[in-house]
Amino acid sequence: MWVQHRAAGCAEPRSGLTSIRLTKERFMAIVSSNPERRERRSAPAIVLMVSAFGLFVPLVAIPFIFNAVDNASPPPQSLALAGEPVSFDQPTADAPVDVLSPVVGMRAPDPGYASIDWQALRDKQAGGDVPPPAPPSATPVVQAPPAAQATTAGPGDAAESTAQEGRGARGRRGGRRGDAGADSSERGTAGRVARPPAPRPGIAVTDPLVIETCSPCHERNDEGFMTRLSYMRKSPEGWEISLKRMLRLYGVELEPGQAKQMIRYLANDHGLARAEAASSMYEAERRVHWSEEDQAEDLRETCAKCHTLGRVFSERRDAKEWNLLKATHLAMFPLADFQAFRGSRNRGGRGGGNFDWSTLTEVEAEERMEQMQRQPQKDRADEVLGRLAKELPLFSDDWKTWAVNRREVPVAGRYTVIGHEITRGDVRGEVVIRRDGQDTYSTTWDLRYGDGRKVHREGKGILYAGYSWRGRSTTSAPREPETLREVLLLSEDWTRFEGRVFTGGYNELGLDVTLHRHSGAPQIFALDHASLMIPSEGNVVDVIGTGFPEGLVAADFHVGDGVTVTALERVSGDHVRMTVDVARKTDRGTRLISMRNVRGPRDIVLYDTIDYIKIFPEEGFARVGGKMRPKQNERFEAYAMNRGPDDKPYTKDDYKVKLVDAKWHVEEFPIRPNDDDAKFVGTIDPATGFFTPGLDGPNPQRHFKANNIGDVYVVATVTLTVQELPKKKKKKKTPDEPDPNLAEGAGDDDNNQDSDSDSGEAGADDESATEQGSQSHDEDGGESESGHPVAIQDEAADETVDVEEELPPIRMVTREFRARGHLLVTVPIWVQWDRYEWDTGR
Repeated sequence: MWVQHRAAGCAEPRSGLTSIRLTKERFMAIVSSNPERRERRSAPAIVLMVSAFGLFVPLVAIPFIFNAVDNASPPPQSLALAGEPVSFDQPTADAPVDVLSPVVGMRAPDPGYASIDWQALRDKQAGGDVPPPAPPSATPVVQAPPAAQATTAGPGDAAESTAQEGRGARGRRGGRRGDAGADSSERGTAGRVARPPAPRPGIAVTDPLVIETCSPCHERNDEGFMTRLSYMRKSPEGWEISLKRMLRLYGVELEPGQAKQMIRYLANDHGLARAEAASSMYEAERRVHWSEEDQAEDLRETCAKCHTLGRVFSERRDAKEWNLLKATHLAMFPLADFQAFRGSRNRGGRGGGNFDWSTLTEVEAEERMEQMQRQPQKDRADEVLGRLAKELPLFSDDWKTWAVNRREVPVAGRYTVIGHEITRGDVRGEVVIRRDGQDTYSTTWDLRYGDGRKVHREGKGILYAGYSWRGRSTTSAPREPETLREVLLLSEDWTRFEGRVFTGGYNELGLDVTLHRHSGAPQIFALDHASLMIPSEGNVVDVIGTGFPEGLVAADFHVGDGVTVTALERVSGDHVRMTVDVARKTDRGTRLISMRNVRGPRDIVLYDTIDYIKIFPEEGFARVGGKMRPKQNERFEAYAMNRGPDDKPYTKDDYKVKLVDAKWHVEEFPIRPNDDDAKFVGTIDPATGFFTPGLDGPNPQRHFKANNIGDVYVVATVTLTVQELPKKKKKKKTPDEPDPNLAEGAGDDDNNQDSDSDSGEAGADDESATEQGSQSHDEDGGESESGHPVAIQDEAADETVDVEEELPPIRMVTREFRARGHLLVTVPIWVQWDRYEWDTGR
């Protein structure tokens, strides 16, 4: 016979499961029909006997053997017939005889065994060998429990007949709980019908190369579902990481072309919908600056200890696969259990929390440890994975919609490039995309940078799943990166790509781009030189778009109240230059531009003065390198800022006016006495703001031969000619106007003194606001915030009238502005993304 050990969750026996073959003689030597021998034999003795025959008995079989020996009248499921041995034919591999353990998690015996007439089988056996009854079929059998069947019990077993009936055809469970009689038998079997496991929904794997390569480890069933692969979806980078792990750890051998083919299939058929991919694009774009502060704290503490949450958001799995992901992490990164998965309440062990072990004696500590080991608790990772299974499921509405509407989107055509690169300014140009094959394209890029350089590039790209572009372009232009990588996302309406083009040892060098598709109709994509001072005349604004018709006039363009287009020049069908005047009474803020019935972007910026400058990024990050690893550089730029609608600088509603050419240097960020980080962390280009960190490794010139790491300030200074705003006027009290600071009926000297004191403090605040360049206000009826005449009250007519007052003259002054940002320079923590040359899409 065959004894099969079934793992929890396995519904059917598999060839890979542990099995032990017992001959009839060995089985009957273990489970004897002699009651006296059964009583004398204990579980350890049985184990020794089995070991004497050279067999290995799994621990999970010991409870079954112990129960089979102790019971005077074994239940039918044990296959040990009372009184005489049973003769078995050799079971076949297709129909093994199962001896099922009552251990929790093992599959229960099929109730079909209860219908066997064991007494008749024993009677027939006297005349010769009788083959054992065939195991029940896979079809569930609903069998009512026999009513007080008269089975022949062994000597001394009469007292247990009632208990056997109480157990019913199901076996031991009812008897162990003390149930007896027909009622307990019904409770033990009526609601326990063997049912086939519910089918696990998945995505069928159909690619021949994937099936051939992955099937040695991942089983594929008749429906085409392959273990692991059919129950998860990933971005192209996610599948690339998985495939590289297979090559690195399990010896999978693939040619680069085969690897690309497999990734393309998996990203197309087992990938993400566009809306799903958008949430994790910063991971694929390999950005240096991003924020995940809006995500739940437990998710950040569990997953973001080692990688970005973009890695998590770039995958979708069913509940079982999310749990297996934790098991994979524990197998490959054991420290993750303590560092991230357990959570603060479980750091001291299972349920240990932040318990102070030093207060316990050795005996008390051992008792508490044993108690904690007996307490099953979910850790933080289990709670997070349970939430991810609901929020990031295998099948989502977005994916279902995408799956039924999927097609190869025709993206070939001409695009206008609108981009920006820190330290190099705005980037303009065009790219032509040509279709080479299914989902594959070639590209030609012609770019013009803000520093005046023009660059031509040639490249190739792949469009995954109809929306996700991965490409690479090269150039031979001097002082330009030879290779740039492209990660772009196609918009829902197929009119533009948005994303990042990057390179560098840590991929920090690159530019943000938007590719606007030319459709033949007039479109406005962007404006250059669109920061306009209030008031001003003769401002030249460049309009970048496509389809600008012949015969355009200035009246065809509209920018809103107070802004007048006085002249227009059509440079080409993609470029129009207009001359703009701004009236003095115009409100500050941003404006939208339009041409006839074409709506453009909100790129016009109206400002009255520059209040301060601001450095971007505010928190810089760099890594030393040059010996063991590449350096990670950092780049900074400075923007002139306006105080915004609230009339207060350094608040959230402040807006950028324009990029300014600043001078750069670093200063010490003092942390300890005699701090000298600014001397060693690296250098910054004074003209561009490009920071280059120092070499990695110990520096003999530093105290204790420390690394070239540290904290410094990045300082930008710029001299600008700006408009000087009139000082804010104080409010004057008239003799007839009561003092609002006095309470009704009060007039003593103390109150008057308090009033004077309050007025003095307010005046000080007004002077402080004036020094910051705040907008003037004539409280008695002068200018509004934007310089408009305001309505005043006519005392004689007792009605509101508009009075035009003479506006003060415009005065321009030259001022120097200074701003500071923070830069952290640390040691290399480097991941070699590009381990293989066949990286996704290149």
